[in-house]
Amino acid sequence: MIDDDEPIIGIDLGTTNCCVSVLKLNNPIIVPNDFGKRVTPSYVSYTQKQILVGESAKKNMLKYTKNTLYDSKRLIGRKYKDKVIQNDLKNWDFQLEEDKNTKKPVYVVQINNKINKYFPEEISARILQKLKKISSDYLGKEVKKAVITVPAYFNNEQREATKKAGEIAGFKNIRIINEPTAAAIAYGLENLSEEERKVLVFDLGGGTFDVSILKIKGKKFEVLTSCGDSHLGGEDFTIRLTEYLLNQFNEENNTNIDFSDKSNEKIRNAYNKMKNLAEDAKKNLSSDMIETPVNIDSLYDGIDFDYYLTRGEFENICEDLFSKCIFILDKIIKNISLNKNDIDNIVLAGGSSRIPKIHELLEKYFNKKKIFKTINADEAISIGAVLVGYNEDKFEELSLKNKCEIYDIINYSIGIEDHEGKMVTIIPKNDPLPERGTTKKYFKFFRPQNDYAKGYIVKLFEGENEYVKNNNELGEFSVIGIKPEKKEDIIIKIQIEINHDSIVKIIAFTNDKVSKKIIIEKNNEYDKEDLKRFNLHAEEYEEREEDRRNIVKLLDMLKNINNDIKQNLRKCKSFNQKDYKEIHSNYQEISKWIRENPEPEKIEIERKIQKALTLKEKFINKNI
Repeated sequence: MIDDDEPIIGIDLGTTNCCVSVLKLNNPIIVPNDFGKRVTPSYVSYTQKQILVGESAKKNMLKYTKNTLYDSKRLIGRKYKDKVIQNDLKNWDFQLEEDKNTKKPVYVVQINNKINKYFPEEISARILQKLKKISSDYLGKEVKKAVITVPAYFNNEQREATKKAGEIAGFKNIRIINEPTAAAIAYGLENLSEEERKVLVFDLGGGTFDVSILKIKGKKFEVLTSCGDSHLGGEDFTIRLTEYLLNQFNEENNTNIDFSDKSNEKIRNAYNKMKNLAEDAKKNLSSDMIETPVNIDSLYDGIDFDYYLTRGEFENICEDLFSKCIFILDKIIKNISLNKNDIDNIVLAGGSSRIPKIHELLEKYFNKKKIFKTINADEAISIGAVLVGYNEDKFEELSLKNKCEIYDIINYSIGIEDHEGKMVTIIPKNDPLPERGTTKKYFKFFRPQNDYAKGYIVKLFEGENEYVKNNNELGEFSVIGIKPEKKEDIIIKIQIEINHDSIVKIIAFTNDKVSKKIIIEKNNEYDKEDLKRFNLHAEEYEEREEDRRNIVKLLDMLKNINNDIKQNLRKCKSFNQKDYKEIHSNYQEISKWIRENPEPEKIEIERKIQKALTLKEKFINKNI
């Protein structure tokens, strides 16, 4: 059992929802959030007086539309001019702009005429802080260690940025693992067998899609290959449904409203109302329902919308997206020369894997092979993550039979650019990652193109394309201080190190002397002011969260006192009509004030509590 003084948690940091697990008596337990739900929406909302995170942020989205931030997982570790971000700009209500120093996207939030800007890492950190807090409260101990999952197809920048978010959130010890690997571990430990099995994990979440194939025997988990799309998931299905339903509205009412015009507040509100119902409809049609009503009173200009959406329509609308999942699945199996029949078990993970059409396509592809559905698709990844954390945190203390052996792989080839702009691979895709606590080293030797060169620029890339312009640049640096000689007398050695979190370091040697050493991690792109602001923002959130909790407690106290007054008004008849009217009027006034003041000041609530207590005392004095 984990030492109570050093608990560790497993976090599935999702695009649309998050899930967090802890271990109690060696059993993984899902931690409910402060609304009692097992998943927490990945939303952060900035209001005039507080920072809302999770359920409360999503519920208040229509009220604080422009200041409600989401999709940080789709932004994290990317550049602002990334095609993925540019294509998504039309779908977002929040304002996004390019940071002039890092070229990364930043959220722009305006409160009381003051502009604040936040990197995606900061928004992910607010969500992680929330999960850290509810886990600490649940365990009665502060949590400092976490295993955070990422899509298998996340690149180095995205992994490093996720790790940075964890550090901003206050975690001191962070492990990053792949989501399909975590899901496979949850499955494998629940279905132990000494017979070797090839298990395919089909992980379709809110914003990302991964397919991984693992070889499992007992507690040994070996990843053979992974493939996926870091921008394909339930959010894309919801957007497709939203656009379809809005087109139906235009057709039914013979209108031609451009609902993509987010600059118009009325249109923006109509779009968001429809999107919320489209998400509900998607969930309904992913259950046993074959049709679901989509009804909105006064969607636009007082016009109602009443529509019945069928499962068939949903499947037609998203047909190409579903087919893309199967195309990626087919590609991964062929890439490692497997036959469909070589797959022994199919495990589903991610909330979007529940969609019946996905089941139908998978069963058709695998010739009606049984799909394993007994683990909860929303929870499997976080459960696997906490089990990994427990295994690694207590590895030396565990007996051999209780240890899990986990062997993951490198998901992208890593290499450098040659003089023709081509990729020179140094670390091949699907090469095994090193064991825990160790690094693997790879080397490449080359010479400069010109005689008497005083320096050389090294550019590091990851990807599978022959030309580096089509791959992802990890970073570049200059090898300087080279002794001017003929090129045949100069040897530059590139040493790349990779650890079991897939985080990369690079060292350059010239003629066996260290010329330059850098860590390819995007944390280094932030200047000191940014890093200082990250910490201040984290502290500000903690302070505001504590204030929010105190205000919630006071509001609950006020509601309880006011409800007591209401109950007594119904039961008692031993006071005159004048007193009844006075008390009833004050009760209604307090009720109205509670409804109209969702963000009251502490002193205002205390005054109302005192007034309510005075009213209650009036009952006591009259023996009511």
